[in-house]
Amino acid sequence: MPDIIAEAVVPYDNIIELQEPSADDLLGVISVTNDAPEFFPVGETIVTWTATDVGGNTASTEQRITIIDTIFPTLQVPDNVTIEATSLNQNEVDLGEATAADNGEIASITNDAPDVFPLGETIVHGLQSIPQIISQA
Repeated sequence: MPDIIAEAVVPYDNIIELQEPSADDLLGVISVTNDAPEFFPVGETIVTWTATDVGGNTASTEQRITIIDTIFPTLQVPDNVTIEATSLNQNEVDLGEATAADNGEIASITNDAPDVFPLGETIVHGLQSIPQIISQA
């Protein structure tokens, strides 16, 4: 059985259509079964196929199903912020909230903003290095 690699559509409930392997036996094959889940999560799942003949003999083989996530999340950052400075180097700025979308789960949304901002322009980078410009007037 060839292994299958497929792109994730969702984190846990990916549907993969498996092709039943062929099996022969001199006296005849009664069944070919597998232990595949109904849905495949991101990562590797090993599916065991078992053929049973009329005499009750069995033969098994394994097939690896690998679900990968190669699609980058998209990030929506708040608008640029301009505030009136209250200090030369200790200005607190509310950046707002960034949001992200993906075909999987978003583990985190982070940025490289300092705790306080100096007078002037500071560029804050978020996930995927999408800049958000912060400037104080």
